[in-house]
Amino acid sequence: GDKRYVRVARLLAVSEYGFDAVTDMEVHHKNRIPWDNRPSNIELMTREEHAQHHWDVGDSLPHNQPD
Repeated sequence: GDKRYVRVARLLAVSEYGFDAVTDMEVHHKNRIPWDNRPSNIELMTREEHAQHHWDVGDSLPHNQPD
């Protein structure tokens, strides 16, 4: 069948902010460590904000695929 995957950080964001707040947003790891899923280390950003942030800090691409 059709399989879908959800990253742990995205599930955490839903539990912290609610489903509606997370819809169409990306989950950003503040310390740039993608496996550090402490609630204090995640924030929601639009796709544009997320791309701009990584551009500003010198990353050519975000550290992982969109969450």
